Amino acid sequence: MKFLVILALFAITAWAAPVDDEDGWYVPQADGSLVWMTSSEAENMLAEHEEKEKIMGRLDLSPVTYYLYTLSNQNDGQIITADKDSISNSHFDASHPTRVLIHGWTQSYKTDMNVNIRDAWLSHGEYNIIVVDWARAR
Repeated sequence: MKFLVILALFAITAWAAPVDDEDGWYVPQADGSLVWMTSSEAENMLAEHEEKEKIMGRLDLSPVTYYLYTLSNQNDGQIITADKDSISNSHFDASHPTRVLIHGWTQSYKTDMNVNIRDAWLSHGEYNIIVVDWARAR
């Protein structure tokens, strides 16, 4: 008997549940909320994003950026590239240990985790801290 009552409750719940006529899904927001987005809205947003990426790709061939932090520039990351002049003209000091920080999938190089780890290393001595920003590559 309990089984039939539970089955009836599930049937009533499924029957009474609102049905969206449009195809789409809920998209998580930065604040943790969810916003409904139709397929056509998502396709338009994706097309705009891809167009911006094409433009950015023409301007910058590398989707990864490297920021160097040392005691000389602890709060102001210096962009470095993989060439001799970039490293020579930076605060990089080969006599100091180097640490590399890489953010997570939904984060950026300015995420609190990276800032806290960077500051912790630099509070213990002279280090080259390289923070990798691969947000555009994801």
